[in-house]
Order: sequence, then structure tokens, then C-alpha cells
Amino acid sequence: MIVSVRYNSATRHRSTVVSGPPQPLRIASPAPREAWTATWQASTQATIFHRPEWLEACCATGDFQDVSRLYETADGERIVLPLVRSRASRPAWPTTWSMPVGWGLGGAFGSRPLDAGHVAMVLEDLLRDDAQLVISPGPVTADAWAGAPAQARVRHDAHVVDVRAGFGALWSKVFSSDTRNKVRKAQKRGVEVQWGRGSELLRLYWDVYLRWIEQLAGRRGIPGVLAVALAKHREPLTRYEAIAEYLGERCQVAVARVDGEPAASVIALLDGVHGHYWRASSDQALVHRRYANHLLLAHTLERAAASGCHYVHLGESGGKASLIQFKEHFGGRPVSYEELRFGPLAMTGAMRAREKLTHAAESLAVRGAATLTRARAR
Repeated sequence: MIVSVRYNSATRHRSTVVSGPPQPLRIASPAPREAWTATWQASTQATIFHRPEWLEACCATGDFQDVSRLYETADGERIVLPLVRSRASRPAWPTTWSMPVGWGLGGAFGSRPLDAGHVAMVLEDLLRDDAQLVISPGPVTADAWAGAPAQARVRHDAHVVDVRAGFGALWSKVFSSDTRNKVRKAQKRGVEVQWGRGSELLRLYWDVYLRWIEQLAGRRGIPGVLAVALAKHREPLTRYEAIAEYLGERCQVAVARVDGEPAASVIALLDGVHGHYWRASSDQALVHRRYANHLLLAHTLERAAASGCHYVHLGESGGKASLIQFKEHFGGRPVSYEELRFGPLAMTGAMRAREKLTHAAESLAVRGAATLTRARAR
């Protein structure tokens, strides 16, 4: 059902971050799909994470419900905010996300570039109640959200490659000489790359991902069975299957084979101006000195440039120096943005405490299981 509400200046919320934000003539929720799609097509800032199909994939998993918003102003401008509410939220403490953990970036976008006035208009609407609100706008619109009255902020650091000049220019002028050499070595040493979509390649990606998790656990002295179980909970295969179903050819999977065996894999989201090197995993036992990861990223950038993308987002590196260097040798430049949390201080504080408790419990379980394993081995 679509709900339309009219507001006037008397209803202005006290948490407005700038004076005189534009006033919407109409607010529709859930956002009508036709208007949403038209706004996405007119935007230079919207990414695949802002498509209605992405939100539909998120809701199809059963964990969230659609509470997206469409704002229409007197001058005909449209602003869309992808927004979902957790079905597991307690009625007294509902949580809405744009977008949830594991579901990419969110935040508002419009038919014109987003500014602080648009953000103020959106927050006037959303902060009318005591709900918990979490928005991860990403680096493209981060400046517009800089003055928002969030109760908590979480900084994220990522890398983006500019591919507007084409892959040829990237190869000759941007890639480091070491990177070019490693891509050539991967080709000479028989690494084969297969691109496609659908469940078969997704399952190959999933298999490589779980092998990577098990290998990482082994290096840290963690039982592989426990590490894999946690990985399946945090990154369920059903999430990727829903994305592939709803996004179609925009969601592409690449598998690199070494001696015929799947050794590395990526999920690339190529759509419009912004492409995403979204997920990447590798079997370290197979890719050693074969440089399959270098070949896969080079392929991804080449396909993104050919498909019309201007930028390719390489995601976060978790502060890992080797991964940061890997991305920067391909031309990745550092960018940052803040995840914003709104709501009563008691709720935002409780959310942070719950996250810390969950992380501590998982770490304790892992350490305890590792200790038990070592004790049994003695």
C-alpha cells in the first residue's frame, strides 16, 4: 500500500541541520517503483545499491520489510531513500536501515545532486518518532550528510578507481609496473577466467569463499568448522542468490581456474556510472605465485570500463596494509564516509553495546574452541 502525506511549515522538526530545507509536497512509502526507477536513471550519484531491485532482493530473504520513501517537492524534484525495517526489531525499539550490514550502501539520491537541504528534508520526516535509524550513504554523497545530527558516527575507509579514460589508459598510465607484470604472469602461467551469472558460478564463488575462511582460520589457530559456520551465518548463500535473481546481468561472477580448479572468484556489480568489485575470495594454496587475484581485478576494471562505468568501487580493506597496497597499485584512490546512527541516545548506545557483546561472544567462542582443540592435541 502507498501512503501519501502532506506537510506544512508548522510541522518542521527541531533536528533540522540547516535552515529552510525544501518542503515535500508528497511523501510516498513504499516508494512507487516507476518513479523510483525514473529518479535512478536521472541521477549521477545513484549506485546499484539504490535500485529498487536491490531492495527487493534484500526483502526477499525474509529478514526485512520495505519502508522506502519517495519525496516530491514543489519544483518537481524527486528524492528517493532506500529504506528497510528489520522484521526482528522489537516493537518498542524498531530499527530501520539504509542499508543493512552486508547489503551495500544506502542513503538518499535524487534527480539532482544531493545537498544538505535534501538531507534535512529527509531527516525531518524520519526523525519524527523514536525509532532507531542507521544510514550508510557511502562516499558519493558523504558531503551532503556531513552536518546531519547523528547520535553516533562510524568511519569507513575504501578505495575507488576512475575508469573514465578507458582500460587502455589504466593499463599504460595507472597500473604499477609490478601489477602489469603480475597480470602477464597470471596469463602465462595458465590462469583461466570464466565470467557469467546464475547459481552455478555463485556456488563456485561460495566454495572458494568457504575454503578461504577455513584457511584463514587455520592460520589463526581457530577450528575450521566453527569459522565456516560463522561465515555462513554472516554471509549466507541465499543473499547472493537473491541478488542474482533480482539484478540479473548487473550481477556478474568471475571464477579464475588454476590447473582446472576454481582458485579465486569475484562478484562484480556493473550498473550505470558506478561499478563495484563487491566480493572477492581466493584459495591461497592454489593462487600462490599464479596471481589469479591480479588477473581478476584487471578483468573487472576492463569490463566495467567497457560497460560504461565511470568509477569502480573496490570496497574497504579493514586497515590491512597489503590489501590497501594491492588496490592502490591498480589506481585505487582512498575515500571515506561515515555510517550515521540516529535515535535516542539510550537506543544508539544499546545498539553499540549489543554489537560489542556479539563480537565479544563470537571471539570468546572462537578462542575457547581453539584452546579446547589444542588441549585435545596434547
